[in-house]
Amino acid sequence: MIGLGALFLVGAASVAGIFGLGMSFGTFLYRLVPGFVPWLQSLVQRHGWTNAWSDVGVPLMDGPAWLPPLLIGLMLILLGWARRRA
Repeated sequence: MIGLGALFLVGAASVAGIFGLGMSFGTFLYRLVPGFVPWLQSLVQRHGWTNAWSDVGVPLMDGPAWLPPLLIGLMLILLGWARRRA
């Protein structure tokens, strides 16, 4: 789990280095897979709670592209570290 977390951290650094610190996550996803963001929005609005997209999706898509992999990587490293200590 720690190795996977480290891989996510390397991915976050790569995204920040290649695309810059200011690129939003929504723009990054649109450049990577065109049509994914509208599909994800319709999926969340159809199967999620009423305001899920406006409360969670929009702030996530407006944030920097390197932030989601960084947070996932840190979470995995912390979980792996806690698991080793137990």
